[in-house]
Amino acid sequence: MTPKHKIAVVSLAFLLAAATRTLAQDAPPPPPPPSAPAEVEAPAEVEAPAEAEAPAVPPALSEEAAAALQQSKDAFKTGAWPDALAAALTVLQSQSTHLEALYIAGTSERQLNQLTEAEGHLKTLVEVSPIFPLSHFQLAYVLFLEAEGFTRAGQVEPAKAKYIEAAAEFGKEIERDPTHAASLSSRSIAHSYAGQIDESAQAHEAWITATPEKNDPLVSLAATYAGSGRSTEAMATLDRLPDKSQKAVFDATLAVATVFMLRHDWSAAV
Repeated sequence: MTPKHKIAVVSLAFLLAAATRTLAQDAPPPPPPPSAPAEVEAPAEVEAPAEAEAPAVPPALSEEAAAALQQSKDAFKTGAWPDALAAALTVLQSQSTHLEALYIAGTSERQLNQLTEAEGHLKTLVEVSPIFPLSHFQLAYVLFLEAEGFTRAGQVEPAKAKYIEAAAEFGKEIERDPTHAASLSSRSIAHSYAGQIDESAQAHEAWITATPEKNDPLVSLAATYAGSGRSTEAMATLDRLPDKSQKAVFDATLAVATVFMLRHDWSAAV
């Protein structure tokens, strides 16, 4: 782990933990009906794909595959990841591009730390149905975890590439749902961990706009600036905190001051 990443981890760990709790919202959304993509559970401003681009109606599942799909859903809802995965794979043997089965398989594999397999299933899902709810989000989550693995192994460049890839997928989920808080926060942090400070700042501003009453995105942005040695921007960001209660200001200031101290930037820390 590089010193720069250590600084980012210290300052952003509590924010990433909050984002991860949100990332754990795994319940599979209903798939878009092949014959009526406009009924996808998505914001009104997301347009249905053009008729020429709509996927062909898949054949009906066999009785065995339909039973396996229901088993996978039931297991998924209770967090029984091995059972959910096994049943979803049974469905995919019958129909390799079944949307719900791909989602359940990929997300279950992520829970089981089978990241390579999860990436494969979720990439297939976004290729078949780019507007499937939470598909880009789940793929981004897997890519972020893979980046963390590279970071722990000291492989800086592969980690950076994965963080950037994760940020792009979080961005695609935001295009589908501009208010998706977990994607907004996670994209900001992914850019920061990749060392893309300007891109991270832009992503933070989108997060700030979506949650104007919260301090978290501003603290995260200030810490990002502090970690890159941009003390003026960091302190100016703290001036924008919406919650100026004594405890909120203390916590925010301490988080950013810690980053300055780790950089041995004593004047900024003071």
